[in-house]
Amino acid sequence: MKQAKFIRNVISGLLCLSLLILIGCHQNPISGEVRDQDLSIRQSDLNLQEYCGKGGNRDSLAFPLVATKVFPYNPNLNEYAGGEIRFNDNYSSFILKAGTLIPPPDHPWGDDISISMTIEMDSTNGELRFSFSPDGCVFTEPAILRMDYRLMCSGIPNLYYIDEQGEYIGVDPGDIKVNHKWIEIKIHHFSRYALVYA
Repeated sequence: MKQAKFIRNVISGLLCLSLLILIGCHQNPISGEVRDQDLSIRQSDLNLQEYCGKGGNRDSLAFPLVATKVFPYNPNLNEYAGGEIRFNDNYSSFILKAGTLIPPPDHPWGDDISISMTIEMDSTNGELRFSFSPDGCVFTEPAILRMDYRLMCSGIPNLYYIDEQGEYIGVDPGDIKVNHKWIEIKIHHFSRYALVYA
C-alpha cells in the first residue's frame, strides 16, 4: 500500500516537473514581455571611475570569469536550497530563493546540483556575455541576475537576451533595474545574456 502511494507520488512529481520544464523552455526567460528596444538610462547613474579609474582595470581580469556554487537538496523539505553565486572581483551575481529550483531533466531529483555562472568579454564587438550551466534549470519563482556593466569600462550598455539561434533580442527597459554598479533582471530559466554597446 505504501509502496503504491510512493510510486504514484513519484510519477505525479515527474509529470509536474516535465510540465514546468516544458512551460519554462517555451517562455522568454525574462519576467515580462520582451520588445526590441534599447536601454536608455541617465549617464549620471554611472560611476566608472570607481572601477576603471584608480586601481580598477578590466584588463587585469582573466576572462572568462567563472563562479560556481553547490545548491544542496534538503530531503526534509523535498526542495533545493537557495543561495547566491557571487564573483570576488566584480558585482555580478545570481540569487536564487530556496525551494524554487527545478534541475534539468537529466539531473536526478534529490542529488545536490552545482551551478556555474560564466562571464565572457568580447572586446572586438564590445560585448560582455553571461551564461549558466547546467542548461535546463528552471525556477518556480524568478531568480535575480545582476550583471556588473562596469567591467566594460564605458557608458551604460544595452541588454539583450540571446535566443537558441544566437539572435539578440532587446530587453524591455521596464524589466530592468539599474544602479551605479550593475543591471538587474529577473529570470525564469537559464539562458544567455549580453551587455552590448551599439
